[in-house]
Amino acid sequence: MVTIGDTVAQRVIEKKKKQDYKRTARFAVFNFFVVGPAFRTWYYTLERLIRRTNKWAPLKRVLIDQTMFAPFFIAVSILILELMKGNNRTIALYNLRQIYPDILANNYKIWPFAQLINFYLVPSNKRFITYSLIFLIFFINIECISLA
Repeated sequence: MVTIGDTVAQRVIEKKKKQDYKRTARFAVFNFFVVGPAFRTWYYTLERLIRRTNKWAPLKRVLIDQTMFAPFFIAVSILILELMKGNNRTIALYNLRQIYPDILANNYKIWPFAQLINFYLVPSNKRFITYSLIFLIFFINIECISLA
């Protein structure tokens, strides 16, 4: 999904004539080794911590996800991606300070609602599909912010 998102970002949003395959590979590696394992572990832990015992459990999951995991994970993701680009720590931290507020704000426009639907309506074994589709939209959004 992330390769599709990066291709859409490069071709449609940035209007590049030639695909930057190094960038696409960087995002694919990052998602395979960081995003996938982190999300799987986090959502599995969240399911175990807050069992679906009443109608409020999904709302509690969203609140915990969006107040504890999202801000931290977004910051770490930006830093890792900046370092993967070859930027040194000083530049990576500078870029983090520049784009983090916008990315976090856009996270709050997309993910809480998406997570409510996911936690209320989608069985846990099928949520990966929903996460992937939502992440595709969010990823393209992140690309737009980081280019601005």
